[in-house]
Amino acid sequence: MFVTTIATLGLATVASLVELALAGRALTAEQIYGRKGAKSGDTSLASFGKELAKVISDAVMFAGNTAVLKDPGLGSQSRGQELIRNLGYYEWDVGAATVTGVTEMNPVHEKYYKMFFKMTGLTGWTNMTRALRGSIAADYMFDHTRTISEYRNRGGEKTNEVQEAEEALRNIGVNVDDAVEVFQADQRTDPNSALSPELEAKRETNMRTGAFNFINDAVALPTVANRPMIYQDPRFALFTQFQGFIATFTANHIPKLWGEYVKRGTPSMKYNAFAVMTTMIMLGFASQYLKDLIKFGDRDEDELKTLGNPYLDTGEYMQRGIRASGLMGVGERVFDQFFPLYEQRSDNALEWAWNTVSGEAPAAGTVKRVARTLTNLGTGDFGGAAQQASKLVPFIGIVGGAERLSNLYDWDYKGEDNGSN
Repeated sequence: MFVTTIATLGLATVASLVELALAGRALTAEQIYGRKGAKSGDTSLASFGKELAKVISDAVMFAGNTAVLKDPGLGSQSRGQELIRNLGYYEWDVGAATVTGVTEMNPVHEKYYKMFFKMTGLTGWTNMTRALRGSIAADYMFDHTRTISEYRNRGGEKTNEVQEAEEALRNIGVNVDDAVEVFQADQRTDPNSALSPELEAKRETNMRTGAFNFINDAVALPTVANRPMIYQDPRFALFTQFQGFIATFTANHIPKLWGEYVKRGTPSMKYNAFAVMTTMIMLGFASQYLKDLIKFGDRDEDELKTLGNPYLDTGEYMQRGIRASGLMGVGERVFDQFFPLYEQRSDNALEWAWNTVSGEAPAAGTVKRVARTLTNLGTGDFGGAAQQASKLVPFIGIVGGAERLSNLYDWDYKGEDNGSN
């Protein structure tokens, strides 16, 4: 499982692009582009921009500093980074490891996993998407609380906007009555004086609970409580490896998108759900395009002047892009049994069973690649053995292995050139 992780997850950050679409989940256009209700003075879009700038700055420091594999500590933090640190998101058990399902391991493996996920950018990406969401959490709650408070002060008919605000706060676990009570007291209180200890406790509870759930609504946090028990059982680890994030997304986020936004949401909430899902599909296609570009690059004139994966036709490209959005959830694995993207030829029932198991269990696929390497060595096919073995080397395997390197650098890895070059 360790070898499989470092050999195959080098492009996990690229595959995680779809998470960016969820950062704007449940936000109205006015909240994204305007300043209605914002205490910080920033629009949500401005907060997103500041978080992205901070991540880029950290990435530049990462490239030039050999000590960057260590936690940089407090230092200069953005508002979103400070919030997710206070909520415990910087801990290993809730970091990038939860996305890949490799949280249980010995200390030696944990050390190398941490280095690997930081080098590939997955740790930074996971923290960034959470920080993006965290940077607007307070403004989001303040905005909706203000809408409800103004309605209660003026009375009259409850509008869709007020109902939507109440639903939005309840969905992230905020006690609406307590939030309005604190808001109104805060408006009346002298800015230089503090709230009563009772009201301060209510505000703190609502802020922590609301911010935590608001962030988790955008970036899944796999735990024992929010996904099927099979994902906690080590006996099934080979089949559940790398599935922790999608299992949590399937069990929690997809039902919420349907129940809270599509089924019983207001028109604006339904529109937001539609916008989020279409953006996820778009980013799913974008992530797969980038992965193909890294792995295959531009294919030449003899290969029909096409870009990307040579093993897929147009219909399969479409199918893969939709799958990459994550909206099919774990159901994608069932779908793949009937409509596989990559056909595998089986000469007998035993071979079919093995291909099926290795396709569903990533680590079993690694065993199969090792077996192919040894078989090629035994038959004297040293070029084939080199290609198979290179697929298990971190960063080299994900870009196509020895064959791709030979095309890029005119390297005769098969030894067929007989010294002519």
